[in-house]
Amino acid sequence: MIAIDRIIRLGLILILALYTFQVTAQGTWQVKSTSSAKIHYRRGEAENAAKILSAVDEHLTKLTEKLAVSLPYTPQLYLTTSQEEFDRITGGFLPQWSQGVSSAMSGQIVLKSPSFSKNIATVKQTAVHELTHLFIAQKAGHGVPRWLNEGLAQLLAGQGQGEPLLPISRAMWAGKLIPLSDIDFVDRMTHKDAELAYLQSFNAVEFLVQDYGWEAMRDLLSALGQNSTPDEAFSQVYLFDQAGFESIWLQHLQKSHRWMILLDTQLYIFSGATILVLLSGIAILRKRRKIYKKWESEENSYTGTI
Repeated sequence: MIAIDRIIRLGLILILALYTFQVTAQGTWQVKSTSSAKIHYRRGEAENAAKILSAVDEHLTKLTEKLAVSLPYTPQLYLTTSQEEFDRITGGFLPQWSQGVSSAMSGQIVLKSPSFSKNIATVKQTAVHELTHLFIAQKAGHGVPRWLNEGLAQLLAGQGQGEPLLPISRAMWAGKLIPLSDIDFVDRMTHKDAELAYLQSFNAVEFLVQDYGWEAMRDLLSALGQNSTPDEAFSQVYLFDQAGFESIWLQHLQKSHRWMILLDTQLYIFSGATILVLLSGIAILRKRRKIYKKWESEENSYTGTI
């Protein structure tokens, strides 16, 4: 059963990594390019395309330095102008909440334009996020666990910093943290569960880098690139497998995030509303008891006069 589950997960990863997007026969693209990247866009999207291309250019050097690898090809970005066009190009197998996707086989990145999706700042971050996936694939191949891949992409794209961590604390108290291995199936999750999965991925990778450093992370990716399994690569570099890391990370969460729920204003609003309802109920019961006693007193008084 475990072997079948692993095969399914690897299959999903390979589909995303090796898929070649259907962009060649989809109308006329306009193009902007630099020495290191090229973006294809529709008429009216020139300004957005220029900003996205600039963000990608700025991060190429950073990614090369952090991961100690460079791309042997020029990444091709495609800026779609509608959900229909995005689905048509990507094959329609991505959830609607997805903002972009990359293919390491073709070196392509497909994005949703801010004209119908998120703002330009978010789209620029998504472009860098997807570019990071290409670098990770170049360094480590296609066997990188999804939580590690997504966490690294967020960390290097500057997406995770400043994100509210209360969802992790809430999930801990509710016993609903997502096992890291289940994040392989994030594309099947609801938007809410996917947000938690991405937040957990970022937090886990941030913890791994902060405690063991970037050199160890590069060694991990290199080991994966030499066809080691994730558990073999983790054991080789960190002296514990993925399950061992997850246990250490969960202990870290217990210490650093568990009581963060006390800062949750929604908890206090809900608790306050509950208390008000209970107090109101008690007040109503007391008032009714007084009325009933008054009626009994009046009835007894009336009976005494007969």
